[in-house]
Amino acid sequence: MSSFFGRRPRLAWAVQLLLALIAAAVGWLQLERSGGSTNSSLLALAPPYLLLGVLTAFAIPLVLYALSGRWHVATAAGGAVITLYALVNYYVRVLHGSALLAADIANAATAADVVGAYTIRPDATSVKLAACFLPVLVIAVVQWLLARAVRRGGSSRITWRGRLTRWGGSAAALALLLCFGYFGPVSLMPGDTETLAYAVAFGFDTYGYTPSVVASVRLLLDPVAQPEGYSAQAAQQAAARAGSYVPAVAEAEPGDYPDVVVILNESLYEPALVTDPQADTPYLEYFHSLAEQASTGYALVPDVGGGTNRSEFELLTGNSMDLLPGITPFSTLSMEGQPSVVSYLESLGYTTLAAHPALPANYRRGTAWPALGFDTTAFSQSFSPFTPYGNRDNYVPDADAFRYFCEMYEAMPEDQPRFAYLLTIQNHGGYDRLAESDLLVHAGTDYGSLDHDMDEYLSCLALDDAALQELIEYFTDLYQETGRRVVLLMVGDHAPYMVTDIADSTLTGTELTVRQRATPFLLWTNYPADVRVTTETAEDALPVVDLTALMPMTMEQAGLPLSPYYRYLLAMRQQCSAWTNLDGILRPDGSFAEAGTDAELEDWLTGYHLLEYNAMTAGERDETLFLPEQS
Repeated sequence: MSSFFGRRPRLAWAVQLLLALIAAAVGWLQLERSGGSTNSSLLALAPPYLLLGVLTAFAIPLVLYALSGRWHVATAAGGAVITLYALVNYYVRVLHGSALLAADIANAATAADVVGAYTIRPDATSVKLAACFLPVLVIAVVQWLLARAVRRGGSSRITWRGRLTRWGGSAAALALLLCFGYFGPVSLMPGDTETLAYAVAFGFDTYGYTPSVVASVRLLLDPVAQPEGYSAQAAQQAAARAGSYVPAVAEAEPGDYPDVVVILNESLYEPALVTDPQADTPYLEYFHSLAEQASTGYALVPDVGGGTNRSEFELLTGNSMDLLPGITPFSTLSMEGQPSVVSYLESLGYTTLAAHPALPANYRRGTAWPALGFDTTAFSQSFSPFTPYGNRDNYVPDADAFRYFCEMYEAMPEDQPRFAYLLTIQNHGGYDRLAESDLLVHAGTDYGSLDHDMDEYLSCLALDDAALQELIEYFTDLYQETGRRVVLLMVGDHAPYMVTDIADSTLTGTELTVRQRATPFLLWTNYPADVRVTTETAEDALPVVDLTALMPMTMEQAGLPLSPYYRYLLAMRQQCSAWTNLDGILRPDGSFAEAGTDAELEDWLTGYHLLEYNAMTAGERDETLFLPEQS
């Protein structure tokens, strides 16, 4: 072989190139499997997208070849880069609910903080992903042997002409790939945000993960998908549709607005929605007992097992992720001037506070919250010292978080109504930190390798439940002693990461999706309320409401003057229980209307998308749609 290829350097180079392409195909497979693609979905990919995926994976060793001039170096180093990315992507997807896309680059610090909280255990998939590097190394060795044969044949000298040819050829190949594959006037990947966003929102079956992660750069450049038929006038006409909506609670006088307290509770979830834990100790007993004196139910959040900032954005703004799939809002969008519950309440004279017992860099909250208009923000330094729960010393327990939060609430001006928002962290994964002696709850159901994870998670819920009782007692005493009225909303941001592994096999399809994404909510007042704003679902249906409608429900319960946008969401939810990321609409009776099957519900959803697009597009925004209509 040495003498044969030594006399034929161009043939040796061509064979090395072919081997590099084969190694890239292995890398493509690693990337696809790390993103969640199954064998059946890969086999169903259209050949052009399969080829695009392989060529995209090949772009990494091609750049390294242009720099080094050695195929074996490029193949080995490129394979190492792809393997490392695939492993990181796999664990981010497993632990945080979704595969990495371009927007997540902006969240590198947050991602490192989140993943660092978990104990990473090798499993069958991660071992297979890592093992795929072995054939790539074998290919690199063969390329090295070919290169050595060429050197022995006396053809190893590299001229400047050769370097320029290598650089120019590599640059041309990359330009053609980006132009005809992704960003040119005629490209394989969709050129409009709406089509791409829709495909990314519902997985990678259409294009594959590898092309999708590159094309998701377009979602950064133009993140908001414009709905069909949009115009500012169409948005105004949509809002008028709900003009006759009559709130359930009579509007309060301007000087008699209650305080509004909102808690987005990290990983608050009811596992009984998807499994029977057979716990030896109640873990949400107090929460469920409040159903007799408050509105309770479940909010449909945008993601399964992760996506805190996406839930946070939906809760605070009322805008769904339907037009923003694949991105993390605080890291991708400017929050400056974005209509939200903050701007709505401040227009009514409220003073505002946002607090989170973690770093301000997480999802850029240190920048995003002031941009939304919060008067005061507080982060980890404001929640110290605290008493950790066992070895879960990274996370401030809710009992301590609520105590500090109440002190911040009390320090707010007394002569204004208050809006205080808290994002907790106690229940954050991973759930393998506690010693057995620290566990408060034990599941009787066998969850295999997740037994301890479930016991630790349920124990966190039990602590959360006890902290909630103390918080309710605090606000109850506040009203009795001072007469200060408070409307409290608490809701979970998403289920824990293992929700997909513990779910009953009898649950499938939309029912499984809804139950995995439904987090408990509590809407409570510390004063007697004649009317309770509820989910309005049928008695035999799961009491679900879309997360985007939860804040309007809270404002309705508080008796505040509604904005046209909030009025629309409240009117819409009488026909549609939930809709975000569902590819259809959940009705109040529990039935599901697939996309395009119910014209009336589709009209409501279309109107909603017109309004939320107007809210998220500064140049188009009609501010009057998002501010209270005061009589």
